[in-house]
Amino acid sequence: MNKQLTRLLTLLFIVLFEFVSPALKAQGNLTLTGAVVDNSNNTPVELATVKLISTEDPNNIKSLQTDSAGKFTIKGLKKGTYSINVSYLGYKMLDKAGIELTGATPVQNIGILKLIPNLNQLGEVQVKAERQLVSNKPGKTEINAQSKIFASSNTAFDVLQKAPGVALLNGSFKINGNVEPDILLNGRRTPLSLEELKSIPYDNIEKIEIISNPNSSYEGDRKAIINIVLKNKVKETGYNTSLYTEYARNKYNQFNFGGDFSFKQKKFTITASAGRIWTPAFTDITGNRYYEQDGQNYLLNTKSFIKNKPTLVYYNAGLEYYIDTANTFGVFYRGNTLKTTQEPNSASKTFLGNTADDSQLVSLINTTGLTKTDATNSTYTVNYEHLFNKGTKFTLESNLGRYDLTQNQNTISSNVNTPSNTTGIINDARSTIDLFNVNADFSTALSKAVTLQIGGKFNNSTTKDGLVSDSLRNNSVVTTARQTNNFKYDEKIYAYYFNLDYDFGFATLEVGTRVESTRSTGTAAVASQDFTKNYTNVLPGAQLYKKWGSSQTLTLSYAKKISRPSYRDLNPFVFIIDPYTYVSGNPFLNPSTYNNYKLEYSIHSVNMSLSYRTQKNIITQLPVLNSETNVLTYSPLNLDNKRNISFDLNFPLKVASWWTLENSSTVLHDHYESQLSGSSFTRNKINFTNNFVSTFTISTGFYFNTSFFYTSPSVFNFYQVNAISALDLGLKKELLKKKLTIDVNYYDVYRGRKDVLTVNYLNLHNSLSQFTNTRYFNFRLTYSFGNQSINGNMKNEPKATEEGDRVKNGLNQ
Repeated sequence: MNKQLTRLLTLLFIVLFEFVSPALKAQGNLTLTGAVVDNSNNTPVELATVKLISTEDPNNIKSLQTDSAGKFTIKGLKKGTYSINVSYLGYKMLDKAGIELTGATPVQNIGILKLIPNLNQLGEVQVKAERQLVSNKPGKTEINAQSKIFASSNTAFDVLQKAPGVALLNGSFKINGNVEPDILLNGRRTPLSLEELKSIPYDNIEKIEIISNPNSSYEGDRKAIINIVLKNKVKETGYNTSLYTEYARNKYNQFNFGGDFSFKQKKFTITASAGRIWTPAFTDITGNRYYEQDGQNYLLNTKSFIKNKPTLVYYNAGLEYYIDTANTFGVFYRGNTLKTTQEPNSASKTFLGNTADDSQLVSLINTTGLTKTDATNSTYTVNYEHLFNKGTKFTLESNLGRYDLTQNQNTISSNVNTPSNTTGIINDARSTIDLFNVNADFSTALSKAVTLQIGGKFNNSTTKDGLVSDSLRNNSVVTTARQTNNFKYDEKIYAYYFNLDYDFGFATLEVGTRVESTRSTGTAAVASQDFTKNYTNVLPGAQLYKKWGSSQTLTLSYAKKISRPSYRDLNPFVFIIDPYTYVSGNPFLNPSTYNNYKLEYSIHSVNMSLSYRTQKNIITQLPVLNSETNVLTYSPLNLDNKRNISFDLNFPLKVASWWTLENSSTVLHDHYESQLSGSSFTRNKINFTNNFVSTFTISTGFYFNTSFFYTSPSVFNFYQVNAISALDLGLKKELLKKKLTIDVNYYDVYRGRKDVLTVNYLNLHNSLSQFTNTRYFNFRLTYSFGNQSINGNMKNEPKATEEGDRVKNGLNQ
């Protein structure tokens, strides 16, 4: 980052502090707390409006809303006499005068305030106010998942597709235009497959948290986070079971089923979930590649249709035991088995010239085959938590994981011009990844305003890869010595962090630093190649959060992050996709580093943000064309620099009582620059993204939803990317007091989610058009029974680990 930008950001911090410092002097250091309940049944009243009015200065009014437990806390008060006013739709207004703050204690509790239902106003019906869709909190943006915008959703996958500021691009979710976040469930990582997001029922989700700049307590690889928070009432006991079955169709029939079980008692919680996801799909690819050979121009046109038949079985279980009020012990198991078969069928035509003219056809090669992949993942977690007092906590957690993968590829290619000349590929690959890590975290309240977090982590991972590659030529099998190989990779990470949080009363400031030291070695059997890489990264972060009343917030934040290569990208093996396309790894990859600055402002339900992001050593795949063999090899490498600036705006509109509209927009400018192959490489582009979501309430428990998404042409590393758009429709009906839910959805109605990428660099002129099974029909039944307040949200969930995210199931994907 240049000096001018550093100075500008420093000035912004200073100006903001100068702006708010008079307010600090004008406010006191006393706090008033209390709770609001329904007088008829003593249940908490959530979102009640509480106003505190100074008797000496009637214009001095502090206003806020109660939380989910009906509680409220008003800070920054001076000594004096106050009156309090509590209001909520469906209840009589409550006024209480003569509240004396003497300063004898810094925190004064006025007890429970009881609201009396106003039956004359609403008769037998009580109307509950709805939380606003988006609200900014210290360190995160919260999205109310129970807003009517999401009413027709049936899974977490649906919610994220409609969530403000979130976009589904190129098969993964993005925020701030192009940042790919880690997706967590209650603070722990969800399964890596997007398909498993579809197993989390929408009715279990309370909110979505978006953390653009995770603080130092999060692992350095976490550039951004989407955290899915489940509903939970920890005082409830009993059991809850939810079962679902689902039918979908794209080009093929798909059947999914599963369920989850939760059982809570005062001393323990047990959870379990399992399911089977069978989702046959396809990938339809058209590629055009221009090249020059012996002074002649050629066009290679490839049309491929790949049928995928994956079957995923997942199974999770957990036990959390509450030894006493201060000590909690938990054990967890998470596992899944994925079996996939791929049936490629492609035709590669070579034409003389740069057009697909059959009269200029030089060769036609047909390729068929079968690839089988078996992957089994298992993770065991043990954790312990001890509460020393109200403000001090220690947690210790250990994870042990194993990821096993085997893959068999058998492909046959034949040239129509010489049918007797057949070639084939027979690859047997295996990969085993063993992970072990231990985390220790300690947090304590140094005072009522200051909180300190410190902690450390050790991780050890070992990857063993093996590949036996044979070639079939004229029905004879020949071992390909260049590709047959064994590779072992060992990596150790030592990490330490501290995080300091200071609450001024009118604003909060958080600063922290994380230090991560990485030690790694790799050995490839062929040519006895050894690779060693040791590096240490210092990752600072800071955040300033300011709130005005109950409607305005301002957040200024900075974080430096690191992104290590995936284990697959480090593997030097060469995999053959088709006769003209190879994929290989690169053990010499360096990690990427990021600097992210963000200014975010919200007023009522309108949220806007401005982000500036720089990146060094970008990890990307470089397509390299061999002009002699016409083989295109995709190999990962590091580009020099990237920077972008983005502006996000989202706001909901309640057009009518039965119609809710939400709009989310992003404007993004990307700039890439690098020295590559002896020349300069630059890419620049401004693009924008819009997501419009409308929900129509047909009747109680009956919803219709439309969602339209559009992103303009953009750049991604080497590639120019065409515009993408999609229209989704949804219908949802709740029956039997919400125990039975019927969902019907139709995604990507007009097939707008087609990826079209082009690259023109040096001697490579390539375009790729890819369409997958984004257009499909879905029908889902969900039935729940037992105590609906019970679910799998435990007190001390396992932590997420960055190493799990770096495991990629699929050696040649």
